[in-house]
Amino acid sequence: MRILDKYGVKASFNTNALCIHRYPEAVKAVHARGHEIVGHSYAEDVQLIHLTAEEEREEIRTCVKLFQDFVGVRPTGWLTSGMRHTERTLGILADEGFLWHGDAVNDDNPYPVNMNGKTMIIVPYKNAISGLNDTGMYRRGITARDLFNSFKDEFDILYEESADEPKMLTLAMHCQMAFPATGKVYDEAIKYAKSFPDVWFAKRIEIVNWVKEHCL
Repeated sequence: MRILDKYGVKASFNTNALCIHRYPEAVKAVHARGHEIVGHSYAEDVQLIHLTAEEEREEIRTCVKLFQDFVGVRPTGWLTSGMRHTERTLGILADEGFLWHGDAVNDDNPYPVNMNGKTMIIVPYKNAISGLNDTGMYRRGITARDLFNSFKDEFDILYEESADEPKMLTLAMHCQMAFPATGKVYDEAIKYAKSFPDVWFAKRIEIVNWVKEHCL
């Protein structure tokens, strides 16, 4: 968060509800600084694919209530732990008042879907195969410096293509990968992107609101 504060950037934090109990001050700090808290299951070892329909709905409702009670604001976006959602997840999220879902890796830009009579926005994520995701890349032996070079290359291509239509770049960062070398990479990545005009650093919900206003 110190690096985000340094550049005045607001981010979306995929947050397990369990963090409220284990790291309450961190959750409060994320919210107080104006970042977006995204529903991310109760814990990493709670997988929706292993739950019944009733259990899955209760899992999502529990996460919403915990954040609502703790910081006074419920999450409006959801990214499933491990990105392992079920065929029911989107419908449950729509029923429970969510505005966007983030598990997909099938596109570069957000897109709308109709679910149970409601319009939800799919905001694609990035895994180690589809883009810049530090955990997956490091597990494959890629260094922090390699991550920055990959970020720079992807940014340059998308920035060039954005002359014709808006483009979205996601740099997925994980707190468990927070060692000094990664901090330097995140700092340099933001600094590099900020050296270009017409680059918007947006929270997921801000992107969702933009899509709804300009594309629907």
